[in-house]
Amino acid sequence: ATLVNGDVVTVVVTPSPDICVSPATATSANLTISVNSFRLVLATALTENMGTPGVTTVVNSYTGWQSTPPLTFSSTSTAQSDVRTSASSTGYLGASGGGNVFFGTASGADRNLIIAGINTTGFVSPQLQFGLDKVASGSEPFVVEVSSDGVDWTALTVPQPAALNTWTLTTASGTIPSTPNLSIRFSKNSTTAQYRLDDVKLSDVSTSASIGVSGPTTFCAGGSLTLTASAG
Repeated sequence: ATLVNGDVVTVVVTPSPDICVSPATATSANLTISVNSFRLVLATALTENMGTPGVTTVVNSYTGWQSTPPLTFSSTSTAQSDVRTSASSTGYLGASGGGNVFFGTASGADRNLIIAGINTTGFVSPQLQFGLDKVASGSEPFVVEVSSDGVDWTALTVPQPAALNTWTLTTASGTIPSTPNLSIRFSKNSTTAQYRLDDVKLSDVSTSASIGVSGPTTFCAGGSLTLTASAG
């Protein structure tokens, strides 16, 4: 589950009828609530759904991006990646459909997309997620790199798609610098492998936020308590 800073989560517990009876008896029970994969979003530097192009358009000519300046989008590969609506994203939380960036093979093996001007100043635990779809087989991986100056690039670790033609919400791991002008380069270099990219999101997250309880912690059927997440 994803909680934004300050969100309130209400858990309603319905015990079995024998826990609360009238007149009162010695009957009692324990309840354990487990929160799995807790992720508190502290700030978001980038959210990009690629817009919806009217026709397939190469990256350097496309103007329908969700994001606005100072963020910039470019392609420096031999043949540019393009934005298209075919095989739109689906099947994962937050899939936007609409447009996606296609990393094809016509007129050259290499393709890239560079997003620059991202401000991650003050980020402590940046996390990069995106929708990824491999649409043609090939051993060469999909590559994601980051840079604070647009010159020196550091590769992140990217889980590669397990199957063809299946959109997957992917999380890249590695060191993402805290900088006012981060660049992210998505690329592939293959005459066979083809990929689609959508829903790029870069956030500062915490997985160790504390949860406080307000209200009574002992109640009968129909009662509830409120859990409030801290800022981590």
